[in-house]
Amino acid sequence: MISYKFIKRLFKTLSLILVLLILSITMLNIYFELKINREFKNKLENSSLLNIDGVNIYYKEYGEGEPLLLIHGFLASSLDFNNIIEPLSKKNKIITVDLPGFGQSDKPLNYDYTKRNIASTLYKLMKKKGYESFSVLGHSMGGEVALNMAYYYSKDIKSLILVDSAGYKKVKNLNLSPFILEKVFVSYIPQISMNLKAFSNKSTFDKYIFDGDFYFNNKIPGKVLKKFNEDSDSGSLAPYIKELTCKTLILWGDKDPSIPLDDAYKFNNDIKNSKLVIFDQVGHYPHMEAKELFLEQVISFLATSQ
Repeated sequence: MISYKFIKRLFKTLSLILVLLILSITMLNIYFELKINREFKNKLENSSLLNIDGVNIYYKEYGEGEPLLLIHGFLASSLDFNNIIEPLSKKNKIITVDLPGFGQSDKPLNYDYTKRNIASTLYKLMKKKGYESFSVLGHSMGGEVALNMAYYYSKDIKSLILVDSAGYKKVKNLNLSPFILEKVFVSYIPQISMNLKAFSNKSTFDKYIFDGDFYFNNKIPGKVLKKFNEDSDSGSLAPYIKELTCKTLILWGDKDPSIPLDDAYKFNNDIKNSKLVIFDQVGHYPHMEAKELFLEQVISFLATSQ
């Protein structure tokens, strides 16, 4: 029979191990935060800002031709498209943005962070820049923003590209304190763990892009993360996806652990004028994991749809 003293000693030992583990993770987070803050402090531009309804939105424009707006996902920034901008801009005008709350854009607590309102903000930005009509590419959560643009501003959206896109699943209210949300979502160890998990081919993981995103995410206040979660209208457009009329390209990694492959087939089934391309042995970031094949599909699609 196990004695009470043994159980007590075991409990104390496990408690000590847990405390040491938490302290180690905390120290690692602090180390990487300081290191990445030093590295990126003077590397990134913040001059291309456009004020939309009182919110400064960071954007960049590249190349000439028919306009294509690139929209990043959750806990990301326009840096995510760094490796595909140059080849895309050879025949198209490429516009990248940091969504409100992310990157170098403002992170106001009083902003409406619904996908529908974010879509409205981006639409107003494009109009303010003089783009009468344009195509949209959205990755992950950015895909759901792009869906909202294609639905509510259908007359001005020439074509739509969905990359491992959200759109069907509702997001639950996590009901966590701002402090906990910061520790879960914008600390180094959780972020790099989640990011690496999303890649099927780890060798394609881009540390520079991740570090840049972390540099920005580390500046998101916990209260803004909470507001973002509380405002979520994810999945609300799902019943209306069948009404979309613009020509659509759906690109998906078959090993995506974040958004199921079944959703790719749903999009293809619901959007009448759509084409689905699935990349083998690719995770949540096909524009990084299968860059050349990805570009081939996007460039060909744009050439025939604009």
